Amino acid sequence: MLRISSTPSILSGDCKIVFRRLLHLAAPTGACLYYYIKSSQKMDLQTTIIGIVLIALCVIPLAWAYRKKKEKQERLLKQLKAHAITNGCHITEHDHWHNTVIGLDENANCLFFLRRTKEGETLHQAHLAGVTESYMNGTDRPAEAQSLELVLVHNTSKEPNTVLEFFNRSSFMQLNNELELIKKWHSTIQEKIRR
Repeated sequence: MLRISSTPSILSGDCKIVFRRLLHLAAPTGACLYYYIKSSQKMDLQTTIIGIVLIALCVIPLAWAYRKKKEKQERLLKQLKAHAITNGCHITEHDHWHNTVIGLDENANCLFFLRRTKEGETLHQAHLAGVTESYMNGTDRPAEAQSLELVLVHNTSKEPNTVLEFFNRSSFMQLNNELELIKKWHSTIQEKIRR
């Protein structure tokens, strides 16, 4: 209990008694308030720790999945670059999505395409000097798209058309950025063919 030995001299006798009683009542309330604040700080610390653990449980699997996806894409790109090097080329521009990577050697004017599926790997190489035209096969409406292909028509009838599959509904249910990528690579190839 808090005891006050002297009270201010401004207070009269009755006021001094009331003031002392208020102080005696306030002391336990102040002590309770002190313990409440102390325990709420403890509770805030526990809540903070629980919050951090929950956030970590949500973020860590997402970060792990993102890292695995990046590693997979890097392995595909490394494999495509190795194939290009064995053919005397060097990939200067590339894009990757899902299990697919496409690359271009701008100096040698050579296009490389690698797609990995459950059935196996599909690897295409095309010298753009021997390509007369390219066109997109498939619809550009995402809801109706069953497949998106970029077809390269070669200038010799002996060599069949090269079909680069950017999207197939049987492999992936939804279009992501394949439509933008096929348009980008179609315009890039068209520009290289015109030169």
